[in-house]
Amino acid sequence: LDSGDLVQPHYDPAGERLVATPRRSERDLAILSPGTAMRSIASSTSDDHHARWSPDGRFVVFVSRRSGHDELWLASTDDQQVRRLTRFDGATVRYPAWHPDGQRILFTVQADAAEQLHEIDLITGQIAAVAGASPGATTPAWLPDGSRRVYGCGEATSDGICIGDDTGGERQIAQGYFRPTPIGDDAIVVLDRDGRLVRMSLDGDAGGIAWDGLPEGGRLAWDITSGALVYAMPGDIANGGRVIRRQLDSGEETVLYEGRMPLADGSIDALPDGRVVITRFDAASDDLVWMRAPLSAR
Repeated sequence: LDSGDLVQPHYDPAGERLVATPRRSERDLAILSPGTAMRSIASSTSDDHHARWSPDGRFVVFVSRRSGHDELWLASTDDQQVRRLTRFDGATVRYPAWHPDGQRILFTVQADAAEQLHEIDLITGQIAAVAGASPGATTPAWLPDGSRRVYGCGEATSDGICIGDDTGGERQIAQGYFRPTPIGDDAIVVLDRDGRLVRMSLDGDAGGIAWDGLPEGGRLAWDITSGALVYAMPGDIANGGRVIRRQLDSGEETVLYEGRMPLADGSIDALPDGRVVITRFDAASDDLVWMRAPLSAR
């Protein structure tokens, strides 16, 4: 796709459309489908990024500076109407995460040096800090059943894992780990300080190393879906890399892509049926590459 630097791709829940961020031109968020024309939503000349689909695929929440500060905005994919969701003038809003019911969004707000976990109710418009949430909250995510939330936490280093629910039972379950990613309703994977993926129960019990080879300590792009890890690693040429799918249980690997790609700020999004989209660097721009990859190694 001749995209003008499309990055941060994200599939809709049905796996039929992508939303991505152009880093050039008008910087409008773009919706794409394989075999169809690209169209823009949320038209603006500001910096719109980190878009995430609603569970029903009707809306996209994203971070934008069109008000002069990083705030959450909501765009309808039907009529392209856009509305501002938050007003934290001077603070930085990050990491929007939809609740599975599509009525609430978790996000973090960084003011001064501290980051706090907040939630917005889209029905009432009410915004509130999550009661009892640990300082230093980052990268929140809901478990698939929506019963609990997990997030990175820790006032000084944000290297702990916290869990909470609507009863206010926020608690830290582990220290020395980052970026909790649910892999079901009762387990997560996390990164340790050496960049290894570790399985963990919601009680904080480490269940073993899921993969100890994430390049550069997990700072390159990776995603997990249906028991498989899809990750990027450097290649043999300048500005080049490889995308590999690894089955977490068997350890079997498949090379999905090898070629030019922006390792520093690349993106990967993977679906359970084997579809993968990555950011590829080519001809002085970042383009998206869409592929249907085998679910098992060959």
